Amino acid sequence: MRFPHRPCLLVLSAALGAYSSEPQWRDTPIGFGDRLRIVIEGREIPSILTEDHFAYFVVDRPDGDPVPCKVLASETMSTDGASLVFELSIGARTGVDSLGSAESLPLDDIPADQSHDVVLPEGWHLSRRIGDTFVFRMVDGLMVADDEVELRLSMSSERNATYLPVTPSPSDPLPRAQAPASWPAQR
Repeated sequence: MRFPHRPCLLVLSAALGAYSSEPQWRDTPIGFGDRLRIVIEGREIPSILTEDHFAYFVVDRPDGDPVPCKVLASETMSTDGASLVFELSIGARTGVDSLGSAESLPLDDIPADQSHDVVLPEGWHLSRRIGDTFVFRMVDGLMVADDEVELRLSMSSERNATYLPVTPSPSDPLPRAQAPASWPAQR
């Protein structure tokens, strides 16, 4: 039996048990908290992706230095699995190993099973600059950025009082895994 891209999901599911889901509280810098929230609004099952999604985003270090990161969130991935993939991608790109995974804070009407957080080190945050974040879904072999994406990102606000949504930048359709020309790693 062939599994085109499912084996990595089995590994990720097994790895989830090693991460704490306990919320971690810290003092946060002005304007931003330290939680990157991943929300999945699947069409068939609310907390499961129904198509492969690619996310290109930037995490800013405390000194303002941007770190471009990218993630493939595979079809059938859950919010817990997606947050682990984001955590591993950010850790690999930044060299920071003090990231954590945690349940989203109950700050809005997003159901708990549709979101999960990556807890960043103090002073780090997701960039909300235009051209830094792109979210694509796969359609007929192309990455498409449209209103049908099932994956959304947000960043907690100062003192974790709310979540600030990140609006993905628009893009023409692109071949699979090709970064947008305006993304920081391509500039």
